[in-house]
Amino acid sequence: MKPHVKQYLSKLRADQPYYRCHVVRSSPSVPRQVPFMKWAKGLKDERDVLLDFSTREPVRIHLNHHKALGPTARGWYFVDSRGRKMACCSGYEALFVAYLRWNNLPFVYQKWMFARTPTNEQPLQKRKLKEWLWNRGISLHDSRAWVNLMREENGFLYIPDFYLPTTNEFIELKGWRTSPGQIRAVRCLKRMGYRHRVLEWKDLREILGLPSSYNSCLYRAKKFGAQPKSAFANPDWVRAHLCAAPAMPYRDGTFLNSTRRAQ
Repeated sequence: MKPHVKQYLSKLRADQPYYRCHVVRSSPSVPRQVPFMKWAKGLKDERDVLLDFSTREPVRIHLNHHKALGPTARGWYFVDSRGRKMACCSGYEALFVAYLRWNNLPFVYQKWMFARTPTNEQPLQKRKLKEWLWNRGISLHDSRAWVNLMREENGFLYIPDFYLPTTNEFIELKGWRTSPGQIRAVRCLKRMGYRHRVLEWKDLREILGLPSSYNSCLYRAKKFGAQPKSAFANPDWVRAHLCAAPAMPYRDGTFLNSTRRAQ
């Protein structure tokens, strides 16, 4: 193990002994993708963290992050392949799950979290804040103070929406402007060799054959006497009432012929 890896591990274990760290890469000159599903099958505890050393400041990958949707969920949900209701953050995500289920594509929703600590020296006040949160057993992942701390400078705290094992790529659905922290995270993951794709409404509309606007989809649901949140979670209802054109088939490991949104 290289000296800088040992030094970082010693510091991380001293600051956060709760983590169980696993080094997956130590050479920035040889980029490769982390086999997430392989690691996830063997590592089940939320304390298991992968350390990717392909950048100057290592990126921590939390394999079993426990998502905390909070008020952003607003009642949206989708039904997974086992028939379980899973809370999600928007109707975009519920519609995308409908497409995945039409094509029998396995997926994982908000499973992994990527975190990178800012490389600048943190002021004493912020270091004390981290110690205060840790000593009181407050989850650093879900604490708003910790999130704000990670977003400063070149740090980030990023949870992709979907992971597709078939294509080994992450999918992010965006209906609003991307935050600076997310932009830094996506660029960092791209440099590290991970496959990442950002889908906006026009991409989602193209692959599902939906009407021109998201509001028209909401209007159609209400027109047929259905609640949008329950209607979008039903793939059969979406196909029968929303799709103005046949959905784009899944071919050759891709669901979008145009690569303009691929990153």
